[in-house]
Amino acid sequence: MRPAFRAIFALTVAGTLAACAQQTADTAAATTSAWNTQQGDAPLNAEELTALVSDRELTYEDGSRSLVEADGDYTYVAPNGARFFWTWQATPEGAICLANERADARCDLLVRNGDAVISVNEQGKRFEIVEIAEL
Repeated sequence: MRPAFRAIFALTVAGTLAACAQQTADTAAATTSAWNTQQGDAPLNAEELTALVSDRELTYEDGSRSLVEADGDYTYVAPNGARFFWTWQATPEGAICLANERADARCDLLVRNGDAVISVNEQGKRFEIVEIAEL
């Protein structure tokens, strides 16, 4: 990536992540039901989330994977092998917020429920993380 484009991309992603993180904080402050949390769910804080996912490969129950790098790079690998590239950051509420070069953004709340770690998306769908391994 050329340096000028990299700088513009970094500013775009930073702005998108900040807006997504603020929306996530507003939603979390308003109600936890917006995330479809369930009895026994314990959301992680930013420090716990970062420690859990940084430089890790997360494998979900459907076989998809997330490669989460400490430098902010995030790659989602679909079950069919297709790859999608994002940038990530953790919010104080324990959400992982993603943005890409098209200014798409999303956040997922990570919770512990017993021994399980579950990712809850903004639509309320829940995905169990069945394995967490070092990259």
